[in-house]
Amino acid sequence: MTETALIVFLKFPEKGKVKTRLSRDLNKDFVFELYKAFVSDLVEKLRSVRNTFFFVWPLMEKTDEEKKVLENLIGREVYFYCQQGDHLGDRMANAFNTVFDQGCEQAVLIGTDIPEINADLIFNAFDMLEKNAAVIGPATDGGYYLIGFRKSGFSKSVFDGIEWSTQQVLSRTIAGMNQQGITCGFLPKLDDIDTLEDLKALALRCKNGGSIGWHTRKLLEQL
Repeated sequence: MTETALIVFLKFPEKGKVKTRLSRDLNKDFVFELYKAFVSDLVEKLRSVRNTFFFVWPLMEKTDEEKKVLENLIGREVYFYCQQGDHLGDRMANAFNTVFDQGCEQAVLIGTDIPEINADLIFNAFDMLEKNAAVIGPATDGGYYLIGFRKSGFSKSVFDGIEWSTQQVLSRTIAGMNQQGITCGFLPKLDDIDTLEDLKALALRCKNGGSIGWHTRKLLEQL
């Protein structure tokens, strides 16, 4: 077991049940392929993060059939755990507790909705955990795309009392850290991709030299 863990939260890839806000304006088949492209590109980028235990935490039942679908999308060299908890905060806290219980001293958790994330950001997050008890990557929608902790500085209470999927997620999380005396480092702000406007803005940034994975870039060319 390495001392660092990278946790990826994702939804099981099922048409009509991923990126639902995008599906209001775009064809569901396109949205489904886009979500899979986000996941595939993310996994390819993160393979360069060496000496790190790589976990994938899907929101699913973890049947054999579902696991085969994920293995075909992600590969078999990662470790799968199902998300457990009544709300997102519970599920994230349980994931951190699991990897810390298995011997990891630092852990970083990310989602799959930030196609501009890259390995350098992950390296920077772990670097910040050398000097801080926590690290956060703020998202422009008021949430965050990355959160990480040192084992010695982790507190489940950071995830308590937060109304998820609102513009107050980041500020409430930081307030909780401050109350617990948890020092936190901050990464650059990135854009979450939830709406058609978000996707159009991403496509424009790519035209102007922005960096994303080739699976996602190929689909954006169809817009």
